[in-house]
Amino acid sequence: MQTVLGEINTILFDKDGTLLDFHATWDHVLGAALREATGGDGQQLAGAANAVGFDLATGTILANAPFVAESNHKLGKRLRPFVDLDGFNQAMRHFAKETAVPMLGMTGLLQQLSAAAIRLAVVTNDSEAQARRQLHQLGWVDYFDVVVGYDSGYGAKPDAGPVLGALALLGSDPVTSLMVGDTMHDLRSGLGAGVLTAYIGEEPELASLADVAGPSIVTLFESILALG
Repeated sequence: MQTVLGEINTILFDKDGTLLDFHATWDHVLGAALREATGGDGQQLAGAANAVGFDLATGTILANAPFVAESNHKLGKRLRPFVDLDGFNQAMRHFAKETAVPMLGMTGLLQQLSAAAIRLAVVTNDSEAQARRQLHQLGWVDYFDVVVGYDSGYGAKPDAGPVLGALALLGSDPVTSLMVGDTMHDLRSGLGAGVLTAYIGEEPELASLADVAGPSIVTLFESILALG
């Protein structure tokens, strides 16, 4: 596909905050799982919420919270002093059933990219299994050739390993590949792997690091896709 960035034949998407509406998908899930895993102990709940960046008063995940970008492995280390991790993970899986909320316009964009024979992958710091479950919930499984999670054997973002691993599985060249994400971890992973990068959001510092940026997935790809 010819774009304003040149020829692109592979696009790697971060999951949460890029493919999925982050707050609509995770705010309730995380809050409910923290409460269940701490069994009503207010001190433990407060410690666990602070560890991952969850605001108990508003019921929302804070901007730049560890939960936004860190791998599940790192989050587990933060939570271990406050909760039983097996119980917390089980609660997360339970409350996350059928809760995936796509970014506005995402399904149509995936249809357009698939029709153009663009190879697509998910590169996430969530587990591979959870990512696959959410793709299945949304009916997106057939759009993606590869799903790489923090536990897929390539490491976790911001290291370049997950992006390089996805490219190797796809047989794609970094020069014609694009990493799309909403955090510094996404951009650093892409930059380290030598691919083009696209940022979704409105933080000037992050936008300046990317090859292209936009406030939403729709406006971002309006600026990426060549017209005519």
